[in-house]
Amino acid sequence: MSAITDIPRHGLDGDPDAVISQLYSLYAKALRRYVEQFSPDPASAEDIVQETFIRAWRHLPRLSADDRPVRPWLYRVARNLMID
Repeated sequence: MSAITDIPRHGLDGDPDAVISQLYSLYAKALRRYVEQFSPDPASAEDIVQETFIRAWRHLPRLSADDRPVRPWLYRVARNLMID
């Protein structure tokens, strides 16, 4: 699956660690590039990306129950973290 497509809803069910690992492999690189545009340094960008995926792991039941794509949710969380 390419980073442009979104993970299917049924793909969010199952082992939470495996799901987050899959989401990370699909979206982390592009999300990091996005965050780096607005971060003072690469370490800050990496912290925001990591916190974004921690929050995704915490909200996995809600994400899997929702019918919306995951990628925009990840970008919105990262943007909110940058603002905070």
